[in-house]
Amino acid sequence: MTTTRTRPADSYSPLYFLASLGAGGLSVTFFMYLMFWVPYTGRPVPVFEDLAAVFAAGPLALQIAVAIAMAGIAVMAFFNIKLLVWNLGAFPPDTGLYRAQVLERRNKPAGGTFGHGHDDQRFVHRRAGLCAGAVERGRISVPLCDAGLSGGRYL
Repeated sequence: MTTTRTRPADSYSPLYFLASLGAGGLSVTFFMYLMFWVPYTGRPVPVFEDLAAVFAAGPLALQIAVAIAMAGIAVMAFFNIKLLVWNLGAFPPDTGLYRAQVLERRNKPAGGTFGHGHDDQRFVHRRAGLCAGAVERGRISVPLCDAGLSGGRYL
């Protein structure tokens, strides 16, 4: 039995934009590591001079950590841009037909009814108050189409 692999582009979903978003978030995370690890004064964020000072005179462990963080920023920024460009190319054009097809699939009721197990016509009549009479139950007047036919589910 052979199975064929499908590429993400074979069944595109707008959720693929989240991959780009995640890569961008990880690049920001690596930058936040630098904000805690690198000493900087007089500036809101560490700049290249602060990183160069760590490489010139900092401890070896800090130099390795800063190098890993800088590599993480570069790699995740690359993936962020790459995935964003891919998603923009694979995203279907904004046409009314595409949006109409998506909405049609979402709004189709289950089983051809409104999901309540009765036919659409009776549902419309019940909502419009067009039933053939009413039965008094205490102070509440219940239309006949609900009184016996639906078993009182909507009362």
